[in-house]
Amino acid sequence: MKDLVKVVLLITVVALTGCFRVPFTQTFKTSAIKTDSAAIEKIQFYIGNTIVLERTSVIPIDTALVGKVSFENGIYKQVIHIRKGTNAICRNINTGRQLAIVGPGPGEEIVFDNNAGYYMFSTINKKVKYNGQEFTIAKGAGARLMVSKKTVKPQKSVTYVQGMKLKVDKAKDIEDE
Repeated sequence: MKDLVKVVLLITVVALTGCFRVPFTQTFKTSAIKTDSAAIEKIQFYIGNTIVLERTSVIPIDTALVGKVSFENGIYKQVIHIRKGTNAICRNINTGRQLAIVGPGPGEEIVFDNNAGYYMFSTINKKVKYNGQEFTIAKGAGARLMVSKKTVKPQKSVTYVQGMKLKVDKAKDIEDE
């Protein structure tokens, strides 16, 4: 019974976490850049859906670059998983493209294109460059770039003034009489 409660609680937390993220749109990007030209690099982004990239080779694949490599039937296979909700930092490529950096290494980045106002994972010919290598998109074509709901609609911050209380020096009042 305790395990069932833990599983239900975990599912609820995961479901609610997704509710706090909204797609990154061209409209929001335009309004953010008007106020701060470097605003895009100050926003925490998230990957909207799981993305799976694969590549195969008959010659050994260098594992020092990224990930693990399996060997099956004489073919080396490298699979890269970018999980839903993975943190990313974005940079502008141009007005309709964003570069999402998802890892600390050089080239651990993917491109999102503006598609009908939303930034979606670039899927030209089902091929993508990642870490300097060409991968086939096995899953996640059309994944959206997401931001926190608080980023899009920030809460107003209000400061209330405490005011000043008049202090009268009673000793001075007595001398004046």
